[in-house]
Amino acid sequence: MTLKDFWKRYFNIADAVFLIVVAWKEVSVRCLNSAWRPLCPDAVTPRNFEGLQQLEEEPVVQETVCLGSTIGLEMNEEDVEELVEDHRK
Repeated sequence: MTLKDFWKRYFNIADAVFLIVVAWKEVSVRCLNSAWRPLCPDAVTPRNFEGLQQLEEEPVVQETVCLGSTIGLEMNEEDVEELVEDHRK
């Protein structure tokens, strides 16, 4: 049986709609805002960080490097800081 035959026999429109519903439920507001912010900034609520506690960057950077090393990435603290700075722009 080929993949095409499998899809024709065991997969239909109702299955596709069901999978779309399941996937759509997993999309967060944060994800939607992140996707739309570059395209249409006026349609996205502005970020408001007032009153939030500022995290110390050093432990977070060190933890990120440690996690990256654990999964086999070659990285250092400067790489993480550069990535954060690029993301802030």
